[in-house]
Amino acid sequence: MARKFKSKVDRPGQFYIVYRDWFESDAYRSLNCVQRSLLHELHALYLPSRNDVFLSTRRAAKRLHVNADTARKAFHVLENRGFIKLTNGHLWQQKKARTWRLTFMSYNNREPTDDWAAYSD
Repeated sequence: MARKFKSKVDRPGQFYIVYRDWFESDAYRSLNCVQRSLLHELHALYLPSRNDVFLSTRRAAKRLHVNADTARKAFHVLENRGFIKLTNGHLWQQKKARTWRLTFMSYNNREPTDDWAAYSD
């Protein structure tokens, strides 16, 4: 009689999927550890119902335990590699962070643009 495996670990909460095609891509492999971590932070904040991801440079630096300049550079690299796209700039006076779109996820009921796939070393 075959026994059914039952996990003894019960983890509440959500998860997100990392697709192998972008994980194994030249664009992803060209990122350093801080840039990869920022991408995963942004991905964890993504909600299909909201589409845009809100994360300020200062908040990203705090989450990653890095300097704000390092976080800012990581945002630029992720945008350059095609993983994220700026949808709205920041409004410092109104305390509104930049909003980003993840190009490997659907956006406003449209298919992902997968801009990262065009990157080559």
